[in-house]
Amino acid sequence: MLEVGPILCQQQPDEFEGHIHLATALHALNRTAEPREVLLKVVDKFPRAYPIPFALACYACRLGNIEEARRWWNKARALTNNKDKLEELARTERDLQALWEGES
Repeated sequence: MLEVGPILCQQQPDEFEGHIHLATALHALNRTAEPREVLLKVVDKFPRAYPIPFALACYACRLGNIEEARRWWNKARALTNNKDKLEELARTERDLQALWEGES
């Protein structure tokens, strides 16, 4: 996906999925700051696409920016039509574990 992601972004500029795939590939290589930058560049272009703020929450959390992660998580949750399913996914997402620490 590291090679295909940029091609998808270029060939389908009105679709957010290529950016998500590229970000995911970079994150899988432990280059977490880079996918954050990739998605920050397009988050305003796709204001209704909850996967982008969800991924940004994951990256912010992994980078130790818990308050930023919380803001992105809240935005993702506000955008989805299925809050319960997203909440279930988020609670099992390893990258978001620091977000839930300290909750009772």
